[in-house]
Amino acid sequence: MKCHCSQYCSAKETQGPQAFRRRVDLHLLRRFTAGMSIRSIDLNLLPVLRALLETRSVSAAARTLGLSQPAVSNALTRLRGHFGDPLFHRTRGQMEPTARALEIGSIITDALARIESTLERKFDPYTLVRTFKLGLVSYSGFYFLPALIEKLRFEAPHVQVLPEHMTEASAYEALEALELDFAMGIFWRKAPSLTRSVLLDTSFKVIMRPGHPIAAGAITPEKVAGYPHIRLPVLDNVERMLDANGLKRHFAATSPNPLAVPFLVSQSDMLAILPSRLAMAFATVCPLQEASLPIEMPRCEIELVAHPKHDTEAGFQWFADCLRNLTLDLDRTMQPADDKTAAI
Repeated sequence: MKCHCSQYCSAKETQGPQAFRRRVDLHLLRRFTAGMSIRSIDLNLLPVLRALLETRSVSAAARTLGLSQPAVSNALTRLRGHFGDPLFHRTRGQMEPTARALEIGSIITDALARIESTLERKFDPYTLVRTFKLGLVSYSGFYFLPALIEKLRFEAPHVQVLPEHMTEASAYEALEALELDFAMGIFWRKAPSLTRSVLLDTSFKVIMRPGHPIAAGAITPEKVAGYPHIRLPVLDNVERMLDANGLKRHFAATSPNPLAVPFLVSQSDMLAILPSRLAMAFATVCPLQEASLPIEMPRCEIELVAHPKHDTEAGFQWFADCLRNLTLDLDRTMQPADDKTAAI
């Protein structure tokens, strides 16, 4: 006897069980909808058919669906007309499905179960497989990345983060081109086409070696200006703010890489002005002393910026919330004991 499903048997061997199942489903759907258009049937009737097949009773199906018996009877009439088959016969006090109803019902039951499972499925970051590209503007990655990687190791082990230090302009360009998922840092220019949220705001500190001469007595603008400073190009906008607020300084060195700053400061009389939490992080690497600025200085906002295209994507939203919550957690754990109101 010739096998009429040989093409599907070969598909099972060459494409694997999932591809084979999809292909068989498609074949069966084509069989029982031959000559029909999906637009010609009210899809709300399909759960009624499933309930009738499960209960074999109009009244029981009505209770299951939360409908009236006349509503279920009317739905059955419409289903019979659509499929051109009685679908059920009353036998010995119950409804017996026809062969056509059983054929259709098995596929509809499976399809509805998959749809319901998809709609009801909760997002689980542990199963997420994805790579996120994260742009770090200014200095934000130096104390943030280790905590992020450690958090993902336990909560989302299949998520990879590709961080890249970049300028504000390059971050905006990459976000607009959808070449970057997020950027975080201090942004001086606003981009109306991108979404943004404030993570924290930041104050600034002067760092110096322990026993530095300016630490004797009150720290004044004159004392701070009287010693050489280290310039960080990533904080040039902050430097301009300091100048505008009356703190003029002499730069003895420029450090394109902020990681060199704690070593330079701890072994010389040079000073550096840094965001306070970055100063605290550097103090864990080298012996440093910090002091508040001797002038009034506006606080700067640390922002998370993204493209609005991803706003409704579950994985994207989870990662954004992860960044926000982690930043807040870090801020709490890094608060100085004598300054619980300080920002980063």
